[in-house]
Amino acid sequence: MVEALAGLNTQLESHRTGLTAEQWAALQTSTEEARVAAREQAVKLNEQLERINRSGSAWVADFMKAYDAAELEAWRTSISQLSTRVHTIERLLLTIGAVKKISVGNNAADMEKYLPYAKRLRDYLNEKGPLKTDAHGQVKLGVFAPALLKDGKEFFAAVSVEGEQPSTAEQVEAVIAHIQLHWELDALRKEIPQWLPVSNDVKTAVMVARMEADLAQITQCIDTVSAYPPARQLLAPFAFPARGVEAARTDRRAGKIRGCPSIDGAD
Repeated sequence: MVEALAGLNTQLESHRTGLTAEQWAALQTSTEEARVAAREQAVKLNEQLERINRSGSAWVADFMKAYDAAELEAWRTSISQLSTRVHTIERLLLTIGAVKKISVGNNAADMEKYLPYAKRLRDYLNEKGPLKTDAHGQVKLGVFAPALLKDGKEFFAAVSVEGEQPSTAEQVEAVIAHIQLHWELDALRKEIPQWLPVSNDVKTAVMVARMEADLAQITQCIDTVSAYPPARQLLAPFAFPARGVEAARTDRRAGKIRGCPSIDGAD
């Protein structure tokens, strides 16, 4: 793109091949001031695109394709939705805290079945305080236990926190967060676009932290290139063929190295 605009001022004749009469007329009538201004913008835009391309981030190749196809705003929308989902997951992980093992039934259907009772139990415990348990961590349900607790016999038999039945509001809150986290992760996996690299062989907290970092880096890059007119727009006043112009960058492709590209002047 930069090379093409650089030639407009001194080598107009060399670009006549393949242009229509209207295109050629538009190119000839363009002013030197307009050509210089367009080239300056193109130089800055190209520098940013090449800097992003050299970063080596796993999403760069798809980013360049999306830029060429004018699809980065769709990326921005997707990033906004993913960021909301990631923040919800991080909040749920924070609620679970240091709890290492939570068991809720045998499948997703059990989680859905026990969630309403868990919420009622949490509210009860917040008001009345923790339940009494025996030496094995089993909740004591006496003859005079409230109906709410008696209704929870199946819940207590199927749910455990660190191997014991939940007896405090904090433990039940962790159970609720565990169920919601399961659903949020399922939804996240369905929403992850092909261009976003995800590590499935790491802990959830690490996965979402990496994803959050990638989303922030991509957003920064979108903001950077969006500050300049698109390549097609820069060339339009000169009737210059747009095909292939956006690809006038280095041929280096993204590797697996993570890290945010510098976009403030330093490579």
